[in-house]
Amino acid sequence: MKELVPILTITGSDSTGGAGVQADIRTISALGGYALSVVTSVTVQNTQGIHAMHDLPADIVVGQMNAIMDDVRPKAIKVGMVRDVESIRRLAKEVVACSRVVCDPGLVSSRGERLVGDEVVDALRRWGLPRVMVLTLKCSEAEVLLGHGVESVEEMVTAARELTAMGPEAVLMQGMHGADKVLTDVLVMEGRDEVVYFSSPDMEGWQLHGVGGTLSSAVATYLGQGDEVEVAVKKAHDYIQNLVVYWLRETKESVASMRGGYGGSLLHRAQTPTVSSRQVELYNQLMALIAEHYREARDVAFYAEKMHVTTKYLSQVTRKIRDKSPKQVIADYLMREVERDLAVTSQTVQEVAYAYGFESQALFCKFFKNQRGCSPTEFRNRQAMLNI
Repeated sequence: MKELVPILTITGSDSTGGAGVQADIRTISALGGYALSVVTSVTVQNTQGIHAMHDLPADIVVGQMNAIMDDVRPKAIKVGMVRDVESIRRLAKEVVACSRVVCDPGLVSSRGERLVGDEVVDALRRWGLPRVMVLTLKCSEAEVLLGHGVESVEEMVTAARELTAMGPEAVLMQGMHGADKVLTDVLVMEGRDEVVYFSSPDMEGWQLHGVGGTLSSAVATYLGQGDEVEVAVKKAHDYIQNLVVYWLRETKESVASMRGGYGGSLLHRAQTPTVSSRQVELYNQLMALIAEHYREARDVAFYAEKMHVTTKYLSQVTRKIRDKSPKQVIADYLMREVERDLAVTSQTVQEVAYAYGFESQALFCKFFKNQRGCSPTEFRNRQAMLNI
């Protein structure tokens, strides 16, 4: 049974929504987690790039962390961009309260811009990396941490082993361009000679703004839900591969496509050969309609009619992109909203049922049990126990 497991993200804000705390919250929520957040920096940016950055004082950053930890114990923590040395030092003392820490350091932007100074890199080596379970990073960031180039898959493996020697239990190195238009990631784990390789078509979408941060927050969410490192990384990799992340960032990418920022639209650049741009467009249209009508409409025919397609073709679209039927896509969206209300509001089960368009509490409970294997009351009680 999938429960709303609390996952904490510690990172900067991205006003475009393509990366940072905004994207992390969406990813954690989409994967069945309950997102908690600590903001470390505020950026002035748009689809053309970052224009200015303001790092919050360490007392404010750590104060956010302490407030959360005093109230809710996250099952996993994702640490992204922290640009202040004192914040890194003090946060390192706090994250030890959680055994599952994923770090995506944000040293270099998707455009290749260096985002932090040498003193921050030194602080990360000294205090940050020893507290990390999984370190996820690009080759360019590994070069900053290690002080030497990473030019091949073999050098990625060597670099990952060097980084595990600095403290992380596992290192996921992302995105070495190889032969036959294949992009390769490598996962190296402390104490294991075996290297796990993840390959995908070498599409520009993997290189665009926010992908690394989304991958790391997905890894953290799966770890928090109880998966082992290798399983969590594989699920996160599949999540990106299957274009779910592209829908989550559709607003930013649509703007980027119109204005030419961040290399154009990910939706048009990250197609697999079996998924056409028209099918992705229809999928995005479906999700927008679901967001508007899910409280009153759960019939697939309703959405197919509004989209001017047949239910059969709509089913083909959702199965190619999500490997799910339209009915299950609608149910998944509804369940995410229902679970959030059950977890964080004092509404009765009956009130929640009526708020989401069910004719009776009995029908709502039947729907919920079919989706999650337990009653709404049992789910709510288990969520309450997680927060004790």
